[in-house]
Amino acid sequence: MSMAPQMSDDIDWDGKDRRSLPNGHASVFERHLQTGFAVIITGVTVWVGVSMIELGKEAVKTSTQLTQVREDMKSLQEQSVRAISDRYTADQARRDLAVISLQLQKLEDRMDRSDSEKAKR
Repeated sequence: MSMAPQMSDDIDWDGKDRRSLPNGHASVFERHLQTGFAVIITGVTVWVGVSMIELGKEAVKTSTQLTQVREDMKSLQEQSVRAISDRYTADQARRDLAVISLQLQKLEDRMDRSDSEKAKR
């Protein structure tokens, strides 16, 4: 079983590269085109590299700011816990009102007893 050699679209049956001039060298236009592509690829590569460096710097800044925000948030949480624990709550107000009401009731009862004892004399 004989296999025919695989031929590229750029190679003709005589084995000559169709992309080249008859003397085997690339044309001036091809060389300029290759140079242009190399310049474009180099420029894009440099731009991507610079962008990656800038992104790295931004990531460090963001990380630092996030750490500072966490510290500030922790401080604010501690302050709010202290403020809440020192605050006069509704339950405390109801308890105090009940105590005051009980004391007032005792005073009224004492005054009523005192008035009734004065009335008996």
